[in-house]
Amino acid sequence: KLHIPYPENAHGFYYFYKPSENVPKFAGGIRFRVCSSPDPENFQDGYDLLGNSGLPWQLSNFALAIEPFYKPFGEELVRNGELKPEVLEQCRELARSAKLLHAPHQTVVYALKQPFPMILGQATARIWVANEKRLVALTLRNQVLAP
Repeated sequence: KLHIPYPENAHGFYYFYKPSENVPKFAGGIRFRVCSSPDPENFQDGYDLLGNSGLPWQLSNFALAIEPFYKPFGEELVRNGELKPEVLEQCRELARSAKLLHAPHQTVVYALKQPFPMILGQATARIWVANEKRLVALTLRNQVLAP
């Protein structure tokens, strides 16, 4: 994994992202919104910081539930009512059932039209597929631009 620096002279806000109502409870996490100034009034005019994949950078609810360094952030979100404790427990239970010691680094797909990164020319791509009861690793064969 490559380190992604913040854009030079970036201003912005960390915020808790909750997807639409029709997604599993475990979806969402902390994102960073890049804004033109440190004024909260500019939040709506900003854009989410993107990761190497081109998708928004995010500390997933799985990371907030499982990773020791990020657990205090998850606990604070529960204390201030942004996140229900059962969401973090569900993330821990899904990770346990998948025998994960750490949060998934690859995209967790939970909807049919949900985008996920796939590097052209790379033989395989790994994603996680999940619903409310199960989390499974899926390795996709990539024939696009195969050598």
